[in-house]
Amino acid sequence: MKIKLLPVVVAGLTLAGCGSDDSAVTEPVVPVEPTEPVETVAIEDADSINIIEPDLEGDTSEITFNLATDDGKAITGLSTVSLDYVGIPEPKEWTHFKDTMGLPGHEIQRFNCTAEDCNIAIVHSQTTPGHYTLNADDYDWETTPAVVKASITIVDSTPVWLESTLP
Repeated sequence: MKIKLLPVVVAGLTLAGCGSDDSAVTEPVVPVEPTEPVETVAIEDADSINIIEPDLEGDTSEITFNLATDDGKAITGLSTVSLDYVGIPEPKEWTHFKDTMGLPGHEIQRFNCTAEDCNIAIVHSQTTPGHYTLNADDYDWETTPAVVKASITIVDSTPVWLESTLP
């Protein structure tokens, strides 16, 4: 009787030992080095405000930048900001003193975000404290500018001017 059960037991062990048919190889998980926490300060408690590494995308109005104090603390809680955009078209050919003497006209767009009213989308980075992205609502030009200049004013700080040449 033991001999008759032997093939059944071997077959059962063979089938039970197969596990799954999944042939996918899983990569080992590489541990991520923890980064040191960034020291932050709320904007209302900041003793200084610096706009660092500002970047302007003139065709979309998007402005990205970092806010930090003089001693390098990341500033959080931005909610009050003003943006002024100046669109400058290609220069015209000068023809007569009665026209603009070759000086291009320009368009101005202004956007503000205060406690009462806001027409700017302020995006706070979830991973980098003090990093912000601003997008103005209803950003549109009557004529396509060749150059867009933008001014950012945070709270009562000195405005920072940026420039973007459009293709």
